[in-house]
Amino acid sequence: MKLTSKVLPIKYPIITSYPWHAGHLAILSAYDHCSPWIFSHYIQLKGSLKKLKARASQGLDFLFFDYEYSSAIPWFRPLSQKLNKNTMHMILKKYTLSDFIIDNIKDNFYISFHLDDFYLKETNMYMTYHIHHENMIYGYNSHDKTFNICGFYKDHSFSFSKISFKDLEKAFNHSKDHPIKLLKLRDDIQWALDIDIIKDFLNDYVLSLDSSRKMGIYSEPFYYEKIFTWGMDNYENIYQYITHMETMKEADIDIRPFHLLWDHKKYMTELCHFLNESNHLNDAGHIIESYNAIEKTALALRNKIIKFMISGEWKLIKHLYLQLERIATEEEKLIHHIINNIKT
Repeated sequence: MKLTSKVLPIKYPIITSYPWHAGHLAILSAYDHCSPWIFSHYIQLKGSLKKLKARASQGLDFLFFDYEYSSAIPWFRPLSQKLNKNTMHMILKKYTLSDFIIDNIKDNFYISFHLDDFYLKETNMYMTYHIHHENMIYGYNSHDKTFNICGFYKDHSFSFSKISFKDLEKAFNHSKDHPIKLLKLRDDIQWALDIDIIKDFLNDYVLSLDSSRKMGIYSEPFYYEKIFTWGMDNYENIYQYITHMETMKEADIDIRPFHLLWDHKKYMTELCHFLNESNHLNDAGHIIESYNAIEKTALALRNKIIKFMISGEWKLIKHLYLQLERIATEEEKLIHHIINNIKT
């Protein structure tokens, strides 16, 4: 009997600041055995005041060094592939895009590529503006002629949706020449929980130490303190960025570093839950409650930025400094407490 539909495992990711994090984690989070890896690889932050002022991506980001960090994820090596647009054009001389995607989903590949939002009904840019974003296909229904898709749609929020074969073809054909990624999980890898690595990254974060050498096996480490700011020193970067925007009277503030800061606190709260559930954390109740409070303050900070972006009321900016200082002060004390209460 011909298979007319298939949906690969997927789960809403804990981190949605950037597509490259959201897409990978949407896959990994659907598999419980990936949790030890997830909860040891997103503790550290890196940032750059220069990039913040330039509104460049990675003004504040997690440790990974580039957008294409699939090779750093053990379950994606070596089965995953990256195809350039020229290769895809050659493939599409023999197959339709829909057939290509369906065949790969049948073989348990998630397909990630850039699409033109102008042709995506779920986006704010539909039929109004051409802008290209990364999306991921994880299922299909041949009867309805639809694909299951996830990405940043209404209000630029990460969500799951469906797209017709026809609309996908249009959005793909009008997109820029970004590579197409085929991501497939190996089923023969178990990642052991390494409490010492978690403690090392927590220590690096709270002391603002360069963690790049720890990732050198995956990517060329940066090593240089002049390029990136590490860990809690990024609070000063954000403080200086807000001051810069206020001084220059630039109302077009970049929301991404503030959303990522909130994402990081959500992640840290979940890390504490994970350590508690795996019986590696003393005083878990107090620690989780404290990180929940920090997370709520980070969300309030992010929301105040959104309110300012809508209203343009500069008086709102004054409250940001106090909230930022509060988060930094409370988190520093809490992480030292966590390190002292982790059980190996």
